[in-house]
Amino acid sequence: MAIPITKEVKIADDLLLNVMTQVKNAGTIEDKFNALWIKPENLMQHVNRRIDNGEITSLVDYAQKTFAVLANSAAITVAIPKEGGMIAAKMHLEETDWIVLLAMDGKIITSYPRIIEKKSFEDNETDRGNEIYVITIAKRIAKQLKKLFS
Repeated sequence: MAIPITKEVKIADDLLLNVMTQVKNAGTIEDKFNALWIKPENLMQHVNRRIDNGEITSLVDYAQKTFAVLANSAAITVAIPKEGGMIAAKMHLEETDWIVLLAMDGKIITSYPRIIEKKSFEDNETDRGNEIYVITIAKRIAKQLKKLFS
């Protein structure tokens, strides 16, 4: 008997498939990162801010930390607005305490180290009235993400 797929699981799967689609033709790590970044023209502002904060050493370091999350996260947290608005998601790698925020189209909104004093993604989204779902990443999708981002 097949297990029914919920709306939330379908949204999470579609979002992760969109991430993979963004980079399918990208060659270098830099090309993949640019293809994934929501506003490539602003990427270097993020890089420079993270360097200034001592969180990364370079664009490649930033991409590697971000890709480690995409390749190794066991779950994805999805925030679904009750009415309108943008679906957003968070992936978090416990080992490094690094977070990646994603838009529904598979683009990276931002990527950063978890800061204990900072309000969490879940708290921000709940404050907006959005519903939060933690979805285990399907094995077939996890395998593809690992292949693409390791």
